[in-house]
Amino acid sequence: MFLILGTGTVVLKLQYLLHFLNMLCNKYSIRLHLLELGVGAYLFFCGCYDLNFGKNRYFIYLFLQSFAFFIAGVGYVGTFVPNS
Repeated sequence: MFLILGTGTVVLKLQYLLHFLNMLCNKYSIRLHLLELGVGAYLFFCGCYDLNFGKNRYFIYLFLQSFAFFIAGVGYVGTFVPNS
């Protein structure tokens, strides 16, 4: 992946890569709520399981709840106030 021309160039390329990843994480970590996305994924999995093996048809409610958690997880709930 990296051409080893000297230890300075490898370190410099790694610093650029870490800087880019840090900018990317700061940009999107404000909008993503990982706990809500995790709960949404778990509820979606439970809904799929109930769809395949359940008899009570709870999957309808589980899918609706999982979609609500996904929407909240990406930060699409509430008002957005611009900085300017």
